[in-house]
Amino acid sequence: MALSGKITHSPPPTYQQLWEYERRLPQHNEDLPLPEGRRGRYVRFANQVRQKGWNNVLNEIVICTEVARQANRAYVFEHFTWLPRHYPCAALYPWQRGLSWGPRTPLSALIAGPTVGGPWDDDDSARSVSVEYWDQVCPPSERYYISRETALLGLGDKPEGIDLFNQVVGLVRDAPARCVEVGRIGEDPTFDVWLISGNRSLSLSVQFLNTPSSRLLRASPLVQAALLRNEYLFAPRTAKRSSTPAERRAIPATVNLYARMMAVHIRRGDFEGACVYHTNRPDVWYQWNLWPTHPDKFVPPPGAGGGYAPPEAYEAVRKRCFPSQDEIRERIRTVREDFLRSSSSHTNAVLDTMHIMTNGDGDWIDELKRSLADDGWNVVVSSSELKLDDEQTDVSMAVDQEIGRRAAVFIGNGWSSLTSNIVHQRLVDRREPYATRFW
Repeated sequence: MALSGKITHSPPPTYQQLWEYERRLPQHNEDLPLPEGRRGRYVRFANQVRQKGWNNVLNEIVICTEVARQANRAYVFEHFTWLPRHYPCAALYPWQRGLSWGPRTPLSALIAGPTVGGPWDDDDSARSVSVEYWDQVCPPSERYYISRETALLGLGDKPEGIDLFNQVVGLVRDAPARCVEVGRIGEDPTFDVWLISGNRSLSLSVQFLNTPSSRLLRASPLVQAALLRNEYLFAPRTAKRSSTPAERRAIPATVNLYARMMAVHIRRGDFEGACVYHTNRPDVWYQWNLWPTHPDKFVPPPGAGGGYAPPEAYEAVRKRCFPSQDEIRERIRTVREDFLRSSSSHTNAVLDTMHIMTNGDGDWIDELKRSLADDGWNVVVSSSELKLDDEQTDVSMAVDQEIGRRAAVFIGNGWSSLTSNIVHQRLVDRREPYATRFW
């Protein structure tokens, strides 16, 4: 669901212009020369994750895009669908009238870059194509099938991420057909959540970070428009009389709003139960949150991971997974001080704007905003205050994600896939380690 939990009373957006944009991508032309066109080389991951949260999907599809590139094939992208109950629209959906289909979101509403058909750094790699174009140029009779079992063959039950990646690249590259299909719809993904959300992902992440599929990933134009529409909310206010000298520094007429911003990702609601689950399982942090240069690490406490963790183990995890308001406030103070001290060479460093990404309820958010204002945060804005149209509301998780990418400082939840993808993009942007933190 949207981080803000915002419910709209409009029907799902139709995205007519974006569907048409995807249909008219220049690579959707059978007359193009190799490696594209009717004789081009393509790969579809039919078993890619579906009807899960956006960030679970994003984790996998960017990896699959790079598999395709290294295998000298065009990646086949699909639209995004979620479980119907998670969509922010409260109107009567078609499936509630007995129809089988529900809302769909074009991938180009969420991201830009090679995964959704954008250009590569060079002209040699085949551009990604839509699943509709795949059906046109790769009829079932011309598809070569690679099962998930074949992809994992010889690697054991828990393969290292880079070993699985390299094996799949080889299989897809050497397949004796133009059109390759990996897995079947409904099967477990080749790069599943158990790989991506644990230590086995780190070997892949290290190799993946500087690939074109990683470096060229961007927010969609729709998401960027949402940020522009809401920049006025983050405009610096006149400093209070009680402010420190640094906070009273004159604010220039033109200012980088994000250079003054800390963004924090705070999970509420049913995530408290997830924290119990993570304590009872031998879980570590999620993918990019494990990056070795992060100053904040997670070591499972004694008693965790055995199925039924003792209360003291849960309490140690809870403080970092589901912190209280007092713990949040104290952590923000510490990280703010660390950042200003570490960036002291930048004589004009100011951190006085806060963006709260949360699915907490209104009263909880209001209480947190008041406490942060008391701590000298001049501007405090939550996800629920962003002004979004229906299309932007549908992709509000990507809007928050882009704010987290741009903010001077980010604090996230180590068990969260949304935090992980923000951290990935901050690593691509070469942010200093002290600017990307965790509860």
